[in-house]
Amino acid sequence: MGVPNRLVAFRWSLYVVHDSDVIAYAMHADSVIGILYRLMYCYRGGAQPLPSWSLVLKFNHTQAAIPLRPAHFTADGASVTPELLATITAADPGWNVSGGELFFEDAVTRRRLTLSHFPRTVDLDDATAQIEASFTADDEVTFYSVMARLFG
Repeated sequence: MGVPNRLVAFRWSLYVVHDSDVIAYAMHADSVIGILYRLMYCYRGGAQPLPSWSLVLKFNHTQAAIPLRPAHFTADGASVTPELLATITAADPGWNVSGGELFFEDAVTRRRLTLSHFPRTVDLDDATAQIEASFTADDEVTFYSVMARLFG
């Protein structure tokens, strides 16, 4: 699972992997927490991707890969666990960066995709409703529509 040269500038990547070795989608950012924030709700209640799919977090500077599992997230999907934070810290002691660009793409076509059909919000209940609604939207491929397919 190589990293394209143009993306090495990003500290972290999330790869949506099919059949163990085909990267279907990728998200890239300097902030690993920015990536995980958009993903952790999917793992609520111990949910996991369908059997032929997996999510792999990768620190691009050393190629350290972390296959994500339900044990890496709290049961309510509101946070990451100390285990995952320890693994991230071991890979990247300087991981705690904020802000910056978040880039989501179809890994096959390299077409940039949006995260959601909905505008950004700061209200947690509103954000949760938007995420749940995007799980049922099927017109445009977005990060959340991909997660909806993966998590059934």
